Amino acid sequence: MSWKDVAWACDPIGSFLYVTSATLMLISLDWAGGTYPWHDKHVVAPLTIGLVTLVAFAAYEWKGREDGLFAHVFFRGGPNFGLSVFAFAVEGYAAPQGIQQALT
Repeated sequence: MSWKDVAWACDPIGSFLYVTSATLMLISLDWAGGTYPWHDKHVVAPLTIGLVTLVAFAAYEWKGREDGLFAHVFFRGGPNFGLSVFAFAVEGYAAPQGIQQALT
C-alpha cells in the first residue's frame, strides 16, 4: 500500500470538515453569553459556519465516500441511526452534569 493510499484511507477531507465544524461550534458556544452576547457577530458567524460545515460533512460522508469516518453499514436499516442519535444526546447531557457534580 502506497503512502498516498494510506493517507487517503484516513479520509482527510472528512476529517478536515469534522474538525473545522466542531472547532467553530465549540468556540462560538464558549464565547456565547460570557465574552460576547448571544446575538453578537462573534458568536453567530462561527456557529452558523460550523453548522453549515457539519451539514457539508454529513453530505460528504453520506454520498462522497463508501468508507468514511463512520461506517455506513451501521446506519443501513434497523434502528441504529435513531439509537445513535439518542445515545449521543443522552451522553451530551449527562456527562457535563456528572463532571460538574464531581468538581463541586
